[in-house]
Amino acid sequence: MRVCRVFALLSVLAPPGSAACQRAPAVRIPIPFATGPLLAIAGDEVTWQSPAYDTTLLFTADASYHNHALRLLVDLGTDRTLVWSQRLPALDLPHAWSNGAVTRTVRTRGKVDLRHLPASVDTAASLVIPFRDSVQEVWYSDAALHATILDVLLVGQRRFDHVATDEMPGGIDRVDGILGIDLLTGFDLEFNRKTGRFAMYEPDATALPAGLVASDCTPARITSVPRWLHSYAITTQDIDGREHIDTAIHFVRDMTPTGGLDARQQAVREFRIPVSVNGRINDALFDPGANATIMNWEEAALLGITRSDPRLHVDRRYDATTVVNAPAIDGIRLAIGNRRLADAPVVISDGWFAETYYNAGPGPRITLGLDALRDRVLFLGWRSARVCVAGG
Repeated sequence: MRVCRVFALLSVLAPPGSAACQRAPAVRIPIPFATGPLLAIAGDEVTWQSPAYDTTLLFTADASYHNHALRLLVDLGTDRTLVWSQRLPALDLPHAWSNGAVTRTVRTRGKVDLRHLPASVDTAASLVIPFRDSVQEVWYSDAALHATILDVLLVGQRRFDHVATDEMPGGIDRVDGILGIDLLTGFDLEFNRKTGRFAMYEPDATALPAGLVASDCTPARITSVPRWLHSYAITTQDIDGREHIDTAIHFVRDMTPTGGLDARQQAVREFRIPVSVNGRINDALFDPGANATIMNWEEAALLGITRSDPRLHVDRRYDATTVVNAPAIDGIRLAIGNRRLADAPVVISDGWFAETYYNAGPGPRITLGLDALRDRVLFLGWRSARVCVAGG
């Protein structure tokens, strides 16, 4: 017998079917089709950087290609799914530049930091690929490039057919590549710093993962923006804001499925999160591939921060983010809806946004990194256009 019917027998104040008797609708808990652990990556595990840098946290997803188990870094800042160049031979896949390319291998003493290549390496090569004890130089013409196609890629239990991938020189020892926006877009995504797990769900307008309730959620905005496909550049920024590119790690990209070059812009869907920055609301992106939260100087100016602000200090925490040794500032209060995010230094850089996201367009920008999620869970609901935060 329903509780409200029993209550109705005792009181005429709450007849059956009245608002007082209505049960709150149960929130269905979805089952993920893909999961993966949060890895702590030491500097010496990354082939393009010095082992002296701090440990980096990276969410990953388990996948497979023709019975080859893959672990892919989850990155909403990468346009297209890619595989490390060094992993392609084990997968029986050709390099995009394999037709007509000329290669030369330069032996080195131990791992090479791409910012400090030995003088024996010819940096004029089309591509420079670092290995543990060598560097491979590759020369090719654009006409010789062809696309690398994964005919069937399983991400967890979900099948993706005919995945056109990039390849990236360098890599991370325990990761085989990157799961990019092309496959992440449209699915519900859970980044759980409390449990150290990533989960990927079929899109659902009402379901929420365990531990989240509707009051944890805030409406978000999903937009489609044109974005040039480009190389990945490591940017160094001095404390006074002057920036220069140290090393460009060239992707073999801009490929059409038939193997030709495509110089057009592509429309990329972005999940815009309304973030309160010291009480001021601004659309932000979340980049799980970045450990630090980053804003540009236009956003900083709205917060009263100048390039000569005495509160600025050099940020040397992470090297996996694109900006190295950048100015940062403490005391920035971040919140999504009524949920406060973790306190951490916020890095300030213009060049990072120009290289990574925005086609160098004007306007205040901020991207949330993993440091904002300490002891928290973040859920991006693409079907429901909502962002949910719990914990902390």
